[in-house]
Amino acid sequence: MALGCGPVRGFIEGGVPMGEEDPDSAWRVDGVAFHVEPLEDAQLFTAVQQHARAGIPGWRVLPFARGGNFVRWRACSPEVRPAACEGGAVANDLEPGTGWRELSTLTYDADWPRCVGVVYSAGSVPAKSGWGAALWLGVNGQSVVGEGFSATAVRVTDGAVTARLQVLPHEVELGARTLRLTADAPRDEALAILASPENLAAMVSLRYAALIGRVDAALAAGAITVQDEGPYRGGGIPPERREVPASGEEAASLADAARTGLVADRDAVLAAASDIHRVLTTLLPARAVRR
Repeated sequence: MALGCGPVRGFIEGGVPMGEEDPDSAWRVDGVAFHVEPLEDAQLFTAVQQHARAGIPGWRVLPFARGGNFVRWRACSPEVRPAACEGGAVANDLEPGTGWRELSTLTYDADWPRCVGVVYSAGSVPAKSGWGAALWLGVNGQSVVGEGFSATAVRVTDGAVTARLQVLPHEVELGARTLRLTADAPRDEALAILASPENLAAMVSLRYAALIGRVDAALAAGAITVQDEGPYRGGGIPPERREVPASGEEAASLADAARTGLVADRDAVLAAASDIHRVLTTLLPARAVRR
């Protein structure tokens, strides 16, 4: 599996310099070279790793290391706090002015140095004002992380995060239940919004319309429920909770709130589709996920 072993060399996007990392140790853990299977995963891992290491001079690079079932590489911009970089909190903090890229594959003691799957996350958040984004891609993550793709748009105003919006949401909370859509294959989901700003806008419109449709259908079918909480019984024992049908008025109110929230988020993402697409493609270009 030559695609999964040894250092990656070459030029990315017309010669963007690689990050500050010793290339001779880029594909090794404690001197042991690892490889990724099957071939399709290895090709994806190679493409994502090439991009992740490109154009990050001055970033802090944590070379591949094993932790649990993960073989993980991470790079953080200089603005990221050391503890947040080393512990991985940077991916959840989304602090203004920070950026990160993290690439993992999975292994088990009995299989090492053979690995499987690709798990990638990356983010870029502006320091002062504007749109940033974060994304997560999991392919063949087995029972450890599963599969999926998600993208979050992050709006910064006067140095503070003022909005976090799902670009392609898969679910919406409605009363006591969460309504979920069936997701496409992760690479297809990613390519659908990375291909162009127009693709992103079209997919956003379709996805939010599907969720709004699910809300309306639940209301029409009388399928909206709420949690009914019984009396407190004392002694530290929590009250019993039962899922019961919502009243007509309550169901209408819950559906209206869910629909209003979805419309507001959709409109905000669509209004900034070009800016959001630009940031997402700096994190993961479409060419990296094409088969």
